[in-house]
Amino acid sequence: MLSGNAIRLSSYQTNESQFFNSVDHPLTTTRTAAEESQEKGTTAQVKKQSAMPREARTVSSKDYHPETLAYETTA
Repeated sequence: MLSGNAIRLSSYQTNESQFFNSVDHPLTTTRTAAEESQEKGTTAQVKKQSAMPREARTVSSKDYHPETLAYETTA
C-alpha cells in the first residue's frame, strides 16, 4: 500500500516541477532578451503581445433540421 502512495507522490512532484518550470520560462526568456538588447544597444520587445482576432467562420444549417431533445425536470 505504501508503494502506491509513493508513486502518486512522485508523479505529483514531477508535475509540480514541470508547472514551475513552465511558469519561469517566459520570465527567463524575457530577461535574457532584455539583457542581450541592452548589451547590443538595441531595443527589445519585452511586453507580451495580445493575439490577433481569429477569422470569422460561417456555419451552415442547410442539411440539418431542428431536433427536439427530451429532458427531465426536477420538482
